[in-house]
Amino acid sequence: LGDFDIDSGIGGQVHRGYYNKVFGSWNVYGFLSLLSDYLYDTYSGFDGIVVTGHSQGGAFATLFGIYEARQHPERTVTVYSMGSPRIGNDDFKQSVRSIPNLTIFRMVMEDDAVARLPYRFLSYRHVGHLLHMKEDGETKAYFQQTGDSALSYSGVPDSEWNIDWTAGDPITDHLPESYLAALDLAMTNTSLWPTDFEAEEPPLTCCRRFIICLEWC
Repeated sequence: LGDFDIDSGIGGQVHRGYYNKVFGSWNVYGFLSLLSDYLYDTYSGFDGIVVTGHSQGGAFATLFGIYEARQHPERTVTVYSMGSPRIGNDDFKQSVRSIPNLTIFRMVMEDDAVARLPYRFLSYRHVGHLLHMKEDGETKAYFQQTGDSALSYSGVPDSEWNIDWTAGDPITDHLPESYLAALDLAMTNTSLWPTDFEAEEPPLTCCRRFIICLEWC
């Protein structure tokens, strides 16, 4: 798990298992790129693409979104991952943060064990903005903006950025139905910001985007 022998091609290194699935044996990137190009060529009026996935599908969606945004800077790419494991090291994380047309939101349900793997002491790091969800629908948003220093996270203390274990279950919290149930509840609640951090809610803009969903156990 600590073997970073695959160069990401954009800076830093990534988990070779996920990388090989996306660009090698399963050719996830090739298939989704063809699909994306077809949609853009066939339909007009779309200004971006949304990619979402759960578990390993979340890792694949994240990798695809990163490289799709690099390949097509004219497209707006947004990734929503649910229960995704970490996929790269810190250099890779910093490279991802520099991509201007890419936004990544990673959703973590309470004590989801998969979202805490591979371990940080093996030099793995998450990418994107953290949305920490609870069964009651409460969600805390941790936004890290381009240009922040390593530990500032736009004013969020590092102790809060690294999510703590709660009263949930590491296994059931990873199930897709747990995420869907929490999302349903969250739709009825207002956003909560972390301690000592306040920000205005970003305005919702009208847009038309393609959505691609990935699920791998």
